[in-house]
Amino acid sequence: MLVQSPDLPRMLCMKGTKYYCLYTYKNAWDAEKKRSYRVKGSTKCVGIMISGEKTGIIKWSEDFICEYPALDSLISNRDEKGNITFSPMDEESMTITVKDAFIFGSSDALLIQLKNNANYS
Repeated sequence: MLVQSPDLPRMLCMKGTKYYCLYTYKNAWDAEKKRSYRVKGSTKCVGIMISGEKTGIIKWSEDFICEYPALDSLISNRDEKGNITFSPMDEESMTITVKDAFIFGSSDALLIQLKNNANYS
């Protein structure tokens, strides 16, 4: 079941050192060149793709979740066209695999497990 999308800012998906990351950014207009450009210093990483690919489930940064608290109770999934869909978390969908525990880090995985009563598989 899909839920109403939170009103999120524009995002880019770019390869970081290890994972694909989602970045927010701001554009400005250059009247002389008659084109837009990304404002320097405005790019901020707000999440990572836990699959290691451009598609899949997104792990949002804590700062971004503080700005958009609705994300904390949703599973966010990015498709091949760059669209992000949201579905509610439930106990079944919060099962943590060994790969996810490694990606999240053991302490984050433990907090997620405690918070959502999930099981390791």
